[in-house]
Amino acid sequence: MLVDHVTFSKTGGAGEVANILATAQSGLGIDARLFSLISGDLKSEPFTRPLITLAAALDEYVVSNHSSPTIVSHFRSRLSQLNPQTLRSGSVVHLHWLPGVLAHEQVRKLLAEGRKVVWTLHDMAPFTGVCHHSHGCSNFRGICSDCPQVRNGFKKAVELNLTKKVFDRIEKNLILVAPTPWMASQARASSAFKNQRIELIENPIRPEFFESASVATPTAATDSRFFASGESLRLTAVASDLTNPAKGI
Repeated sequence: MLVDHVTFSKTGGAGEVANILATAQSGLGIDARLFSLISGDLKSEPFTRPLITLAAALDEYVVSNHSSPTIVSHFRSRLSQLNPQTLRSGSVVHLHWLPGVLAHEQVRKLLAEGRKVVWTLHDMAPFTGVCHHSHGCSNFRGICSDCPQVRNGFKKAVELNLTKKVFDRIEKNLILVAPTPWMASQARASSAFKNQRIELIENPIRPEFFESASVATPTAATDSRFFASGESLRLTAVASDLTNPAKGI
């Protein structure tokens, strides 16, 4: 089996998940590869993909009204900077974080060619008009009218964006993957993906986290790397910014 993982960057949450999956699949004898546009982020590599950098700047400083901490992708979501010809013939295409990488129209072309596509939803951008997190707004269930995240001049453009994201028929070769029940419920309620197959698969953790033999034994609770003296349970949360309401902490 051939699996081509596609994401914007090898770093960040989506890039990390794509990397873990590709590595794990390779270890199981699956020919898995990771395709990304950059290895870091736009701030560290602004000239690697100048068109995406320009689109992201327009979204940040012209389109967004900064009413919430979420980012918006209006101009960026229209770009398709990945050449589909780089994907291997006959591979399962596993999509991750796509703004600037592949527009929805390109995803439809892959499906029209008979490609099997898995699409992991790392945020809400694939099924909203423009935002990566709706922060309680449910307009993506309809037409994204009067978007609260953008300046007045872009509200109609947001509605148009969403119409381009709607998959209006069941795509038999498309499987959407949500990492949490909440994300799955939001995708199922959306006008873009309401007719599609949506599965729940939690994000993977690197196997190295569990490598210690002591962690796999009944005495794991005494392992000093994970537990302080006298503790039997510790909850851990990881995010780039724990104060961001989108992280749900």
